[in-house]
Amino acid sequence: MEKDSKNKKFKIEDYHDDSQLSVKMMNFGLWIAENRRRIFKIFISLLIFSIIGFFVYSTYGFLYYFLVGRNQDRSLTENFSEIGLDIQAIHSRTQVAPIEFSNLLSFYHGDKLDLAVNLKNKNEKYYSSIDYCFMAGNQEVSCGNAFILPNTEKYILALAQNKQEGQYQFVIKKTAWQKINSREYPDWPNFYASSNNFLINDLNFSPVGQGISTLSFNITNRSPYSFWEVPLNIILKRGETVVGVNHFVLSNFKSLENRAVNISWPAGDSSGIQAQVVSDLDVFNKSVFRRY
Repeated sequence: MEKDSKNKKFKIEDYHDDSQLSVKMMNFGLWIAENRRRIFKIFISLLIFSIIGFFVYSTYGFLYYFLVGRNQDRSLTENFSEIGLDIQAIHSRTQVAPIEFSNLLSFYHGDKLDLAVNLKNKNEKYYSSIDYCFMAGNQEVSCGNAFILPNTEKYILALAQNKQEGQYQFVIKKTAWQKINSREYPDWPNFYASSNNFLINDLNFSPVGQGISTLSFNITNRSPYSFWEVPLNIILKRGETVVGVNHFVLSNFKSLENRAVNISWPAGDSSGIQAQVVSDLDVFNKSVFRRY
């Protein structure tokens, strides 16, 4: 048996390496080593042909638009105009109009003053959050954050501020826009009208003596929602002129609840003054809704 095993001829196909390296793999590696330069040239050639192809295609598209496509676009726009489709109006509706704000209003009470400015958001589908500051010259008097709901206007107030030197002005530091989620609010106007439904009656502003007046009114929550807090902005006007501002918060205001409100006001002359009470409720903020 030993003699037969010594005389047995060795065949390379019978060779097995513990590293699992087969003869086919060695032959493939040898072929790659021998044809490495040729493979590299083929790869470079394919890249060059690809670049040339993309360049030719891009150039063709560019030339085609200027020779043919531009005239087609012009004809398409003219056809839209003939059928009454205003392209410019469609484009403008997709743009966000900046927030507008009025001149700064100031009302002095002894050594204190109230500041107010009216903001307007003309966008029907976008609401905004802003960072703002009331300034006296280069000094910050009062800064904060406020929301502005779509297609609404509201007053930003800074009450009982210390007087400072310099010209007062209102500055918006930062504006963030958010589009209404049509899935969450498929009918935003109806939701807003339903959730922000407060009836105010028996509104009366009258003097009580010694330079003090009283504002009284009844407010009813006619919405189907209860709220932890309902902020109210109060604006006093004599004709079209704003002569005073204030702020009041209703706590734990339940659905269908009615409340009587009485507020003292340091205002001596109340003749011809009409009061306006407007809710300042952020209905996009789910935390304002009382669930229990």
